[in-house]
Amino acid sequence: MASELLRAGLGDYISKTHLSFSQAVSPAMMETLRERIQDTLSEYPPVETIEDFVSVHEAWFTVHKVAKFVVNSLRVYEHFGFEWLMPLWDRELCDFWYTVPLQYRQRSELYESYLFERVFEPLSVGFRKAPPLGDSAPIRILHASLPEAWYAALRRVHQKVKLRYWPPDPNGFLTLAEFLRKDLLEAQGLEVPRAHNVNEVIAPYFLSRLPVLLSSFSAS
Repeated sequence: MASELLRAGLGDYISKTHLSFSQAVSPAMMETLRERIQDTLSEYPPVETIEDFVSVHEAWFTVHKVAKFVVNSLRVYEHFGFEWLMPLWDRELCDFWYTVPLQYRQRSELYESYLFERVFEPLSVGFRKAPPLGDSAPIRILHASLPEAWYAALRRVHQKVKLRYWPPDPNGFLTLAEFLRKDLLEAQGLEVPRAHNVNEVIAPYFLSRLPVLLSSFSAS
Protein backbone atom coordinates (compact mmCIF):
# COMPACT_ATOMS: atom_id res chain seq x y z
CA MET A 1 0.00 0.00 0.00
CA ALA A 2 2.80 2.45 0.93
CA SER A 3 4.67 1.82 -2.30
CA GLU A 4 1.45 2.33 -4.30
CA LEU A 5 0.83 5.70 -2.61
CA LEU A 6 4.39 6.88 -3.23
CA ARG A 7 4.29 5.74 -6.84
CA ALA A 8 0.98 7.52 -7.57
CA GLY A 9 2.04 10.65 -5.67
CA LEU A 10 0.47 12.83 -3.01
CA GLY A 11 -1.30 15.03 -5.54
CA ASP A 12 -3.13 12.01 -6.93
CA TYR A 13 -4.08 10.87 -3.42
CA ILE A 14 -5.47 14.29 -2.48
CA SER A 15 -7.49 14.61 -5.68
CA LYS A 16 -9.06 11.18 -5.09
CA THR A 17 -9.78 11.55 -1.37
CA HIS A 18 -10.62 15.24 -0.93
CA LEU A 19 -12.54 16.04 -4.12
CA SER A 20 -16.19 15.02 -4.38
CA PHE A 21 -18.54 15.90 -7.23
CA SER A 22 -22.29 15.49 -7.53
CA GLN A 23 -22.05 15.77 -11.31
CA ALA A 24 -19.62 14.47 -13.89
CA VAL A 25 -16.48 16.58 -14.31
CA SER A 26 -14.75 16.81 -17.68
CA PRO A 27 -11.25 15.33 -18.00
CA ALA A 28 -9.91 18.81 -18.80
CA MET A 29 -11.40 20.28 -15.61
CA MET A 30 -10.11 17.34 -13.55
CA GLU A 31 -6.63 17.87 -14.96
CA THR A 32 -6.82 21.58 -14.08
CA LEU A 33 -7.81 20.73 -10.51
CA ARG A 34 -4.95 18.23 -10.22
CA GLU A 35 -2.50 20.84 -11.48
CA ARG A 36 -3.74 23.38 -8.92
CA ILE A 37 -3.37 20.81 -6.14
CA GLN A 38 0.13 19.98 -7.34
CA ASP A 39 1.01 23.69 -7.32
CA THR A 40 -0.01 23.95 -3.66
CA LEU A 41 2.29 21.04 -2.82
CA SER A 42 5.34 22.89 -4.15
CA GLU A 43 5.57 24.83 -0.86
CA TYR A 44 6.36 21.61 1.05
CA PRO A 45 9.49 19.43 1.16
CA PRO A 46 9.72 16.62 -1.43
CA VAL A 47 7.98 13.35 -0.52
CA GLU A 48 10.44 10.45 -0.52
CA THR A 49 9.17 8.14 2.25
CA ILE A 50 5.74 7.16 3.57
CA GLU A 51 6.49 9.26 6.68
CA ASP A 52 7.06 12.27 4.39
CA PHE A 53 3.83 11.42 2.59
CA VAL A 54 1.79 11.44 5.80
CA SER A 55 3.44 14.56 7.23
CA VAL A 56 3.04 16.64 4.07
CA HIS A 57 -0.54 15.43 3.65
CA GLU A 58 -1.39 16.47 7.22
CA ALA A 59 0.24 19.87 6.67
CA TRP A 60 -1.67 20.34 3.39
CA PHE A 61 -4.93 19.25 5.03
CA THR A 62 -4.46 21.72 7.90
CA VAL A 63 -3.66 24.69 5.64
CA HIS A 64 -5.97 24.07 2.71
CA LYS A 65 -9.00 22.41 4.30
CA VAL A 66 -9.14 23.10 8.03
CA ALA A 67 -7.95 26.72 7.87
CA LYS A 68 -9.74 27.70 4.65
CA PHE A 69 -12.93 25.64 4.85
CA VAL A 70 -13.64 24.44 8.39
CA VAL A 71 -12.50 27.53 10.28
CA ASN A 72 -14.20 29.94 7.88
CA SER A 73 -17.42 27.93 8.01
CA LEU A 74 -17.47 28.48 11.79
CA ARG A 75 -17.28 32.25 11.40
CA VAL A 76 -21.04 32.27 10.92
CA TYR A 77 -21.26 32.09 14.73
CA GLU A 78 -19.44 35.41 14.95
CA HIS A 79 -22.07 36.96 12.66
CA PHE A 80 -24.70 36.14 15.28
CA GLY A 81 -22.54 37.34 18.18
CA PHE A 82 -21.39 33.95 19.46
CA GLU A 83 -17.92 32.67 20.26
CA TRP A 84 -16.61 29.35 19.02
CA LEU A 85 -13.81 26.93 19.84
CA MET A 86 -12.12 23.97 18.15
CA PRO A 87 -10.68 22.16 21.19
CA LEU A 88 -9.22 19.25 19.20
CA TRP A 89 -7.17 21.79 17.21
CA ASP A 90 -5.59 23.28 20.34
CA ARG A 91 -1.94 24.07 19.52
CA GLU A 92 -0.54 22.04 22.43
CA LEU A 93 -2.61 19.01 21.43
CA CYS A 94 -1.62 19.36 17.78
CA ASP A 95 2.06 19.68 18.66
CA PHE A 96 1.79 16.46 20.65
CA TRP A 97 -0.11 14.68 17.87
CA TYR A 98 2.58 15.45 15.30
CA THR A 99 5.14 13.67 17.51
CA VAL A 100 3.09 10.46 17.73
CA PRO A 101 4.63 7.61 15.65
CA LEU A 102 2.94 6.92 12.33
CA GLN A 103 1.74 3.45 13.38
CA TYR A 104 -0.53 5.03 16.02
CA ARG A 105 -1.78 7.84 13.79
CA GLN A 106 -2.65 5.54 10.90
CA ARG A 107 -6.42 5.21 10.51
CA SER A 108 -6.78 7.25 13.76
CA GLU A 109 -5.67 4.20 15.77
CA LEU A 110 -4.55 6.01 18.95
CA TYR A 111 -7.31 8.63 18.72
CA GLU A 112 -10.13 6.08 18.46
CA SER A 113 -8.64 3.73 21.05
CA TYR A 114 -8.36 6.57 23.56
CA LEU A 115 -11.93 7.74 22.95
CA PHE A 116 -13.40 4.27 23.35
CA GLU A 117 -11.36 3.21 26.37
CA ARG A 118 -11.35 6.49 28.31
CA VAL A 119 -14.56 8.26 27.21
CA PHE A 120 -17.16 6.18 25.37
CA GLU A 121 -17.03 2.81 27.11
CA PRO A 122 -17.15 4.23 30.69
CA LEU A 123 -20.29 6.09 29.62
CA SER A 124 -21.70 3.02 27.83
CA VAL A 125 -21.85 4.84 24.51
CA GLY A 126 -19.06 2.93 22.74
CA PHE A 127 -20.71 2.04 19.43
CA ARG A 128 -18.28 1.49 16.58
CA LYS A 129 -19.32 2.67 13.14
CA ALA A 130 -18.71 0.64 10.02
CA PRO A 131 -15.65 1.95 8.13
CA PRO A 132 -16.35 4.06 5.03
CA LEU A 133 -16.83 2.01 1.90
CA GLY A 134 -13.78 3.59 0.28
CA ASP A 135 -11.53 2.33 3.09
CA SER A 136 -12.01 -1.34 2.23
CA ALA A 137 -9.24 -3.09 0.30
CA PRO A 138 -11.50 -4.28 -2.58
CA ILE A 139 -12.77 -0.73 -3.16
CA ARG A 140 -9.24 0.71 -3.12
CA ILE A 141 -8.19 -1.88 -5.70
CA LEU A 142 -11.27 -1.08 -7.80
CA HIS A 143 -10.51 2.65 -7.58
CA ALA A 144 -6.92 2.15 -8.65
CA SER A 145 -7.82 -0.10 -11.59
CA LEU A 146 -10.74 1.85 -13.10
CA PRO A 147 -10.64 5.10 -15.09
CA GLU A 148 -11.58 8.03 -12.85
CA ALA A 149 -14.80 8.73 -14.77
CA TRP A 150 -16.00 5.13 -14.38
CA TYR A 151 -15.21 5.06 -10.67
CA ALA A 152 -16.98 8.42 -10.17
CA ALA A 153 -20.05 7.09 -12.00
CA LEU A 154 -20.13 3.98 -9.80
CA ARG A 155 -19.83 6.14 -6.68
CA ARG A 156 -22.78 8.29 -7.78
CA VAL A 157 -24.92 5.20 -8.37
CA HIS A 158 -23.92 3.80 -4.97
CA GLN A 159 -24.71 7.10 -3.22
CA LYS A 160 -28.12 7.37 -4.87
CA VAL A 161 -29.08 3.81 -3.92
CA LYS A 162 -27.76 4.25 -0.38
CA LEU A 163 -29.55 7.57 0.16
CA ARG A 164 -32.80 6.22 -1.21
CA TYR A 165 -32.97 3.15 1.00
CA TRP A 166 -30.69 4.02 3.95
CA PRO A 167 -30.60 7.84 4.27
CA PRO A 168 -28.16 8.72 7.11
CA ASP A 169 -29.47 12.12 8.14
CA PRO A 170 -29.57 12.37 11.98
CA ASN A 171 -29.03 16.16 11.89
CA GLY A 172 -31.55 16.85 9.16
CA PHE A 173 -28.94 18.23 6.75
CA LEU A 174 -30.45 16.51 3.73
CA THR A 175 -33.84 17.93 4.65
CA LEU A 176 -32.27 21.41 4.77
CA ALA A 177 -30.57 20.76 1.42
CA GLU A 178 -33.90 19.81 -0.16
CA PHE A 179 -35.55 22.95 1.26
CA LEU A 180 -32.82 25.19 -0.18
CA ARG A 181 -32.92 23.34 -3.50
CA LYS A 182 -36.67 23.95 -3.84
CA ASP A 183 -36.26 27.59 -2.80
CA LEU A 184 -33.67 28.12 -5.52
CA LEU A 185 -35.99 26.58 -8.10
CA GLU A 186 -39.18 28.39 -7.06
CA ALA A 187 -37.71 31.81 -6.26
CA GLN A 188 -35.04 32.10 -8.96
CA GLY A 189 -35.67 29.31 -11.45
CA LEU A 190 -32.25 27.86 -10.66
CA GLU A 191 -32.29 24.08 -10.89
CA VAL A 192 -29.79 22.30 -8.66
CA PRO A 193 -29.48 18.47 -8.74
CA ARG A 194 -30.73 16.62 -5.69
CA ALA A 195 -27.90 16.77 -3.16
CA HIS A 196 -25.98 13.96 -1.48
CA ASN A 197 -24.40 16.53 0.82
CA VAL A 198 -25.78 19.81 2.15
CA ASN A 199 -22.65 21.68 1.00
CA GLU A 200 -23.60 20.95 -2.61
CA VAL A 201 -26.65 23.18 -2.20
CA ILE A 202 -25.37 25.74 0.29
CA ALA A 203 -22.71 26.98 -2.14
CA PRO A 204 -25.10 27.85 -5.04
CA TYR A 205 -27.68 29.15 -2.55
CA PHE A 206 -25.16 31.51 -0.95
CA LEU A 207 -23.89 32.69 -4.35
CA SER A 208 -27.46 33.39 -5.46
CA ARG A 209 -28.01 35.50 -2.33
CA LEU A 210 -24.68 37.30 -2.53
CA PRO A 211 -25.93 40.34 -4.51
CA VAL A 212 -28.67 40.91 -1.92
CA LEU A 213 -26.20 40.58 0.96
CA LEU A 214 -23.71 42.95 -0.66
CA SER A 215 -26.40 45.57 -1.33
CA SER A 216 -27.58 45.35 2.28
CA PHE A 217 -24.01 45.87 3.54
CA SER A 218 -23.60 48.86 1.20
CA ALA A 219 -26.85 50.40 2.43
CA SER A 220 -25.81 50.04 6.06
